Amino acid sequence: WSSLEAAKTCILEQKLRPMLLLSDSALEDFKDIDTQDPNSVLVGLAPSKFDYAQLNSAFRLLMEKRGEAKLIAIHKGRYMQKSDGRLSLGPGGFVSALE
Repeated sequence: WSSLEAAKTCILEQKLRPMLLLSDSALEDFKDIDTQDPNSVLVGLAPSKFDYAQLNSAFRLLMEKRGEAKLIAIHKGRYMQKSDGRLSLGPGGFVSALE
């Protein structure tokens, strides 16, 4: 039982249509999920998706549908170690910005 499976179960049970901020490999697990007219945001470990345009779209969705839209975070790690051994920002700061 992985965090991705738990998030998918949550999405299906609540009939959510998420905006997916996930890595390409994680997106494979969600290819059968309806993402049209999103009413939620799912944030995973996806450094390439954490740019201003994507985060601002997620922010606007959450603000415009305040009280209805859900924010789901796979995890809130503050940092991670990259393959080069150096530390980089994790999704936690971005999740906090969207909360």
